[in-house]
Amino acid sequence: MAKKESVSKQSPARQADYVMKEVAQVGTRRKDNLEVRGSSIGALNAYGRHWQDAASWLHEVHRGGSAPKGFPSALHRIDAAAAMQYLLEKAASVRQSQLDQARQALEVMISHFSGEKVSLERIRSEVGQKGDLASGSRYYTKEQVEMIASAQNERNAVATRVSAEAGLRAHELGNIRRLEEAERAGDMSRRQFSEWRFVGADHRTERYAVTGKGGITIEVRLSPQTAHLLEMFRREHPVEIRDRGISYWSRYDIGSGRAWSQSFGDASRRVLRWSRGAHGLRHSYAQDRMVEIQGRGATWHDALHAVSNELAHLSPETTKTYLR
Repeated sequence: MAKKESVSKQSPARQADYVMKEVAQVGTRRKDNLEVRGSSIGALNAYGRHWQDAASWLHEVHRGGSAPKGFPSALHRIDAAAAMQYLLEKAASVRQSQLDQARQALEVMISHFSGEKVSLERIRSEVGQKGDLASGSRYYTKEQVEMIASAQNERNAVATRVSAEAGLRAHELGNIRRLEEAERAGDMSRRQFSEWRFVGADHRTERYAVTGKGGITIEVRLSPQTAHLLEMFRREHPVEIRDRGISYWSRYDIGSGRAWSQSFGDASRRVLRWSRGAHGLRHSYAQDRMVEIQGRGATWHDALHAVSNELAHLSPETTKTYLR
């Protein structure tokens, strides 16, 4: 195994192997090892799978030079903030038991390398929650979205309409800003984007930016009508908000994060008698945009790459799960 300083250049599998050997403290007595005491070999192996997945996520974040300055490049350097970003992304695709195990694996790893006991906030999975539809499409029609928004207070209703129109995650609603603000700060991603990005979204002319997974900042677009609603909630000065262990500068006093997600689910159950979760709005966005882009002459694969860019997915493979 390479020395610690060069681990960031290793494959995700080798980085996970390095963490496994360090955390398990190979060669020490099991009863003296605080991290693994009471843990079965099976549990450690399960942790290893989560560590490798987290290392693969880091690799994707950094691919193409798109990671923000200071973002960890090696698995053993992940801190609590980066871990929460990873878990928020996983929450959209795995059930609660898997998400909890991933959180536990990261807690063990971060605690070992930091030398301090670390506890990460428990994230709620977006998959198969009680009272939600656990299987099938997570698609919401535009009429259903408007019914849900009409059953929310003004702050959350605006957030719902913005999320639906731009395909935003719950935590991205908390940091949305005008595009020129992100450009002046030098925060925009340097990734190479598909030439089909935003094709077919001609009615969405207002340009904003959000910082999403891995701290990557991308452009999003809204219609003039939705942008007008958003601007009605513009703060005089940005304020710092904290949600699920991650801090953001908020420029608009609209719903976001866990509180907005809860509001959305409650409103959906009131008016529709069911909920597919707030993350279902991203599924709806992905499916609608695939139709719009292909309607302009793009191939299915070209459309997939464009939608992946618009949703700030690190891989089109992730976007495929939104098309069911």
